[in-house]
Amino acid sequence: MNAKIPVLYTTFNRLEYTKRTLPRLIEATPEADIYVVDNGSTDGTQDFLMGQVGNYPYHLELSPKNIGIANVMNWFFDKTKDHEYVAKVDNDTMVPDGWLPKMIEAAKIGKVDILQAKHYFIIARYKNWNEMENDQRVEDLNGCGKIVRYPFVGGSGIVIRRAAITDPIKSNGHIFGWSVYQDTRPEIKSAFYPGVWIDLLDMAGYNKYAKDANMQYYSDTGRLELREVDAQGNVRVLVSNRYSKPGQVAHA
Repeated sequence: MNAKIPVLYTTFNRLEYTKRTLPRLIEATPEADIYVVDNGSTDGTQDFLMGQVGNYPYHLELSPKNIGIANVMNWFFDKTKDHEYVAKVDNDTMVPDGWLPKMIEAAKIGKVDILQAKHYFIIARYKNWNEMENDQRVEDLNGCGKIVRYPFVGGSGIVIRRAAITDPIKSNGHIFGWSVYQDTRPEIKSAFYPGVWIDLLDMAGYNKYAKDANMQYYSDTGRLELREVDAQGNVRVLVSNRYSKPGQVAHA
């Protein structure tokens, strides 16, 4: 890889996470051109980031208020429209050495538009990773591991074929904008890549497996389910982390 790969690193409070994960991202990703965007932190994160600009090679954007992750991603996509691949990492994510070129190689071989590294926070309607693999399409990458196809993936530890993002992500006041963007565009090919593992500090020691006990976490953080109600009162599940499959129609 000759040209630098743009990587979006997002922060919103959790300063202690940023102090751990930003230096790790820089160390593990020498091929990255890092864009740090703080989304209105109030805990000293912005002062910390401004103080580190001289020590670390990254672009810094500070928002005076939280404008939502979808708007931050839209800004980043506009900045990087001429690149073949871009990536995104949140400030709760520890990445391993060599993760970015390995994932881009896997995305190219598998013809994947959006590829997410594997972590313990799996799609919650599955009790473990193996159950998800058994239920989804798994493809061998001819010496580069395998991918697990899925209609949408998460937003951290991901590589994105930039040309696949053709219009802005809608921000509707919930955290599912990125998932819905993928899930409602069948032309976008998303997948998980177990060849690279990332650690999410939010989930450490808690959400290693999506058992019933973890459903309260999904509910508390707004990750459990997103529904849409049409004019006739029919409810359509847009994104669900329940065990039952989404897409069923029921009356409210």
